[in-house]
Amino acid sequence: MKKVLLTAGLVLAAVTASATPFKGTYVGVKGSYMPGFMNSEARYSISGTTAGIDVNLKNWEANFLAGQWFQCADWSYALEGQVGRGISDSSQDKTIRGTAYKVKTQRLWTAGVAGRLGQTVANNVLAYGRLGLHANQIQTKFSDVRASKTDKFVSWAIAPGAGVEWAFADNMSARFEYTYEYSMNKRNFSYDAHKVSLKNPQTHQLSVAVSYAF
Repeated sequence: MKKVLLTAGLVLAAVTASATPFKGTYVGVKGSYMPGFMNSEARYSISGTTAGIDVNLKNWEANFLAGQWFQCADWSYALEGQVGRGISDSSQDKTIRGTAYKVKTQRLWTAGVAGRLGQTVANNVLAYGRLGLHANQIQTKFSDVRASKTDKFVSWAIAPGAGVEWAFADNMSARFEYTYEYSMNKRNFSYDAHKVSLKNPQTHQLSVAVSYAF
């Protein structure tokens, strides 16, 4: 009897070890934060001055995810899309040539696609890298004591990163992820007698997500 149980246990262990939980189509939700200490920023320059304004972005964001897992030998890879919304803004005050300026910057809607590639480091834990292309709607409110102006534009950003995903149930997984976004375009707009330029916003994001595969 002991031999039978031992044999059954070894067979079960072998089957479990060879199986991969990262497969099929999945949907999920993700929450992201841009910590101030990681120096996510939007840099503004103002024509006619030598000074600039750096806004340290500290936004929260919430996203919906959908993706598809594929397998190739020992590798797991996924194609994933996301869409979401920023739920906070960041501001900075600065006095330039006697004028006090206030700049509020917010990431509004965001959407993107990404590829993820990784290997399991345990039967139910996947370490992966990712590379994405994101479109982010950025809103700037530039104001002083005399006037204010709100400007919106879409920032296209490349978004490499890395993460760890844990399959804690048959079709449920949770992940922790780091993503760096670098905007590939700039924005110019006029404010008062100045030309204001927002140069290539960059963000560092820490994210947690939960997904369901079916």
